[in-house]
Amino acid sequence: MKNLIQKSFSRKLVFAYVFVFAAVFLLAGWFSASRVEKEVLSNLELTLKEESLQLARTVAPLILGGTPRQEIHEKIRALGSGLETRITVIDSEGLVLGDSERTFEELRRMDNHASRPEIKEALEKRFEPSIRYSHTLKTNMLYVAVPVFDEDPRKGILRTALPLTRVNKIIQSAKGPIQAGMLFGTLVVILLSIFLGSRMTARIRQLTRVARQYAQGDFGEKIRIDSQDELKVLADAMNFMAKSLKERISELETERNKISAILENMTEGVIAVDGNLVIFLVNRNVEEMLQVSSGKMIGKNFAEVAWNQKLMGMMELALKDKTSVSGEIELVHKDKKIVKANAIGFESKRGERTGILVLYDMTQIRRLEKVRSEFLANVSHELKTPLTSIKGFVETLLGGALKDPERAGSFLQMMKEDSDRLTRLIEDLLELSSIESKEEPLQAGRVELKKEVDRIVKGFEQACAEKKIKVENRVAEGISFSADPDKIRQVLVNLLDNAVKFNRENGSVMVDAILRDNFMEVRIEDTGIGIPESSRERIFERFYRVDKARSRALGGTGLGLSIVKHIIEAHGGTVSCQSREGKGSTFILRLPVD
Repeated sequence: MKNLIQKSFSRKLVFAYVFVFAAVFLLAGWFSASRVEKEVLSNLELTLKEESLQLARTVAPLILGGTPRQEIHEKIRALGSGLETRITVIDSEGLVLGDSERTFEELRRMDNHASRPEIKEALEKRFEPSIRYSHTLKTNMLYVAVPVFDEDPRKGILRTALPLTRVNKIIQSAKGPIQAGMLFGTLVVILLSIFLGSRMTARIRQLTRVARQYAQGDFGEKIRIDSQDELKVLADAMNFMAKSLKERISELETERNKISAILENMTEGVIAVDGNLVIFLVNRNVEEMLQVSSGKMIGKNFAEVAWNQKLMGMMELALKDKTSVSGEIELVHKDKKIVKANAIGFESKRGERTGILVLYDMTQIRRLEKVRSEFLANVSHELKTPLTSIKGFVETLLGGALKDPERAGSFLQMMKEDSDRLTRLIEDLLELSSIESKEEPLQAGRVELKKEVDRIVKGFEQACAEKKIKVENRVAEGISFSADPDKIRQVLVNLLDNAVKFNRENGSVMVDAILRDNFMEVRIEDTGIGIPESSRERIFERFYRVDKARSRALGGTGLGLSIVKHIIEAHGGTVSCQSREGKGSTFILRLPVD
């Protein structure tokens, strides 16, 4: 297609040049030919007139002497035998006395010539040539008639005639050089047009090719035109345009990258829609909030991806009133999320409306608020219970029980147990706070796991003996990893303590460890009461108890597993629980190893 366009332009240019110059040559040739024809005819007329005057003087004595018609005719035939010119002598009445082209018999049958235009002109002493068709010779003729006597033209008229075929030959011989010149000039113009058209087409082709590159965003090549004409001006303008566009596009790309970086790194989700609620911009966080990939959102109507009537209403209202609308919305997809939505609509100078929706994920904040509220309620409850008990015992003692040594001693023992429980609770709270705030950095060391488990198990020998629980340490010799020994010991103590406390009589506890995918996986398995499925995800929360009454009776604070979780996470690991109610539980620790 490109070549066709270029060839078409080149041909049009050549045809235009040829047409213009051919028209000029044709007009000039026509004018020259007309001029030559006129000059030739004028010269022939003058020649015929002079020739006629000389012949008139020759035949004058014949007419004056009363020479017979046949003799005059013979004399005329003799005069005309060496000439291409036809000679005719006519008397004043129009009778043809002699003709160089006819026999005497033919002469006698010739029409009267008095009505011939040239004869009339000669009789009136006007020597105007005449061109007309000769019925006798069957051709166009040029006629010139002169009087035989200047004093009295009525004595007779001598007429000379020349066939126009001869005139045409003369004219054609004069036109030949003109036509040859026209043909040569046309060829020169054609060649020059092809040359100029090719040069111009080549430059236009270069302009077109580079312009296509500019349209595709490639501004590396410059247009180079060696002429000093309008194409050079156009090329310079396009080069300047390309430079300006390249700089502008670079600036826009920089700004776009900045905006993209800001949008992608925002914690908020951003959606932009046009006046028809068609999405044209989203950032990555929106995908997580709305559970839809960005590739499936661009170009879609907002209603197709929002899936929330309240969110849709906010965006429509913001666009309609060109105002800001905000509110807190609960999104229910695979995961329940609480978001704060802020929609704003505005109109550009061209009247185009745009809406922007910003979503703030409030799920974690609301969850933390709930946890804080539950934490305060749990702390208040955990503190209030022993304090209430201690206060009751103190009031009882002050009310007279102090005088009864046996009762007083029992009350004081219960007060000591409650104070110990308060102490453990406060110590656990301080420990948990210290771990969360990372006030005390981890003290790296080597943990010999089998030895550590054996040492801890000895501390539970009495409790295990009371419930006839068998503890089996299956950790292989030599297994060790880098961690804070004191913190890991605290984790193992908490987990083994729970495994013994919540185990059944004649039960068992098994500790094992295996290296898997650069992680040390420690498993503590018991045959205890197990954990209901509804409680498994919450057992690592502060103060959460599966069986609150039993947990308190066994002296638990409800913070042990929460401390375990934070210690393991501080080491870059994870803790999880597998359990079947009534069948036992397995706690799995995964710690990275170097």
